[in-house]
Amino acid sequence: LASSSPPQVNVGPNDVYDGNVTCILGLMWTNICFFALRESHPRRETRDEEAALKSSLLDWAASIVRRELPADLRAAFRDGRLFAAVLKRLDPSAPDYDESASVVDNLRRNFLHAERAFDAPLLLDASDQNPLDDEKALVAYLCEFRHCVAQNPTPRRERSAVDLDDLDSPPSRRPDAEDRHDGDDDGDDETSPV
Repeated sequence: LASSSPPQVNVGPNDVYDGNVTCILGLMWTNICFFALRESHPRRETRDEEAALKSSLLDWAASIVRRELPADLRAAFRDGRLFAAVLKRLDPSAPDYDESASVVDNLRRNFLHAERAFDAPLLLDASDQNPLDDEKALVAYLCEFRHCVAQNPTPRRERSAVDLDDLDSPPSRRPDAEDRHDGDDDGDDETSPV
């Protein structure tokens, strides 16, 4: 951690020891921004990691949907249309944005699809009022989603279709998620007479 040179924040050991939640969460947020930005732009040096990270997420989304976006990350994603457009460009089988449905229902459908198609964890609860209104939660989710897309650029077709019955309950961990390893199967599950 020290060799990575994360930014210094006004948090001392006593703040951590005393359980000062505000200071601890601030420290965690600063490190999330620093390391997420470092992952996406390894050579970028900046004093304001949070602003640089938001800018890099907007640039990433704009490059996918191929249009200019507002400079405000939360405003760009607030209604769920941009996330739906990004997901649709990455995977044409993603659900269309349903104008007759609520923002929450559209987000729930798209979060579930992103989890199934790209292994993006469901970090946000779509049953909240609007999870994209919380900018820190939005940044954290988009960073993880971008990372998952980079790791799994081809969507998984066999589980990408969203069943409307799945919208009422969170998806369970499916055994096929474990099947995506690098083929390190050494045959240990087979019994062999030796």
